[in-house]
Amino acid sequence: MDKERGKPTVSVAMSSYNGEQYIADQIESILSQKDVVVDLVVRDDGSKDHTRDILRKYAADKKLTLIEGENVG
Repeated sequence: MDKERGKPTVSVAMSSYNGEQYIADQIESILSQKDVVVDLVVRDDGSKDHTRDILRKYAADKKLTLIEGENVG
């Protein structure tokens, strides 16, 4: 439980690959959950579109933890 806010913390693990069209909406939906503190971790699997750029913006704002990897099939 998050003692500062009195709300439970929910950890969410998410994987991404070439999802620039929907990734921001997905992240906003996860982060907007009520009555919980969300700890969001996203692993990108070597996206070739702008997904990583979008994820890096959220990570820079401390809204998620980003793990960058490569697509290994």
